[in-house]
Amino acid sequence: MLATGLAATAKVLTFTEVPVGDQRSFVQMNNCTAYHTLLNYKRTQMHILPLLGAATFMWTNMKFEECTKDTVDICPLSSVVCGTATGDHPIEVNIGTCTDDLYVYVWDPEHAHVEPELENVEFIVIYADTQKACDSVEESDLAICGAMNERMCDVCDGECRIATCKEKKTERIQGMMCLPANTTTDEITERCTAFKNNDSGGWKRECDMTVRTGDVGALYAFISSILILAYLCLCVSVFWYNFYMKRAGRPPVHCPRFCPDLLFPRAAEAQPAAVRSSAYQPPEFYSDH
Repeated sequence: MLATGLAATAKVLTFTEVPVGDQRSFVQMNNCTAYHTLLNYKRTQMHILPLLGAATFMWTNMKFEECTKDTVDICPLSSVVCGTATGDHPIEVNIGTCTDDLYVYVWDPEHAHVEPELENVEFIVIYADTQKACDSVEESDLAICGAMNERMCDVCDGECRIATCKEKKTERIQGMMCLPANTTTDEITERCTAFKNNDSGGWKRECDMTVRTGDVGALYAFISSILILAYLCLCVSVFWYNFYMKRAGRPPVHCPRFCPDLLFPRAAEAQPAAVRSSAYQPPEFYSDH
């Protein structure tokens, strides 16, 4: 019984408290480390920086009793704020749908037991410099985009798109954000420059001239409209051609050879009179003169 109790205790996830505005680096002691920040229902921004390589991050208002690879793979449907990202690049997160508690989970078994122990992640949470009220959970586009991972967000035919923040002078990408597709460039830049060393921001790739093939319904409607219009034009042309042909006895226009006779009949061509020839050949005469 004692061994069972110790095992159950060992599975309980320990959370490191990170106050708002406190920029710190942390050491990965276990496969998954967990952090907690009290947001006090205010709009916030969070900067996460992997220090040793690729790791998987999840930020959410949900508190988990344990953390595994499956835990950080997808956001739970009951979460109000949630997002996931995997990679070795900086991550910029904007939290507009406010909550009291924010939990950050870092899954990085590769650097969990390295010797000597090294700091593998750095992040800071700050309050957004705005008086705007919190978004409602039901209507928040930021909440929907924030719950997407990078692969789901990086498309040109969805409601959300990936925006990048660039460093001053070097123009190197410092971080990425999943934002609503109708976010303006000025707003992206404003969000990026709220963090140090960021000078500008914009969409990861331009999608304005991209055909939204993912929107199957709209594409199908467009193609169907073109086909129906072409069919109506053909019907009108056939009716007009045959009506004129019957009334005037000749076609109104000259049809190319590829026009089918069944739809566009031609006028009957007059046949030349047959000339009967005789098989008799007169004898040849030769003269010395």
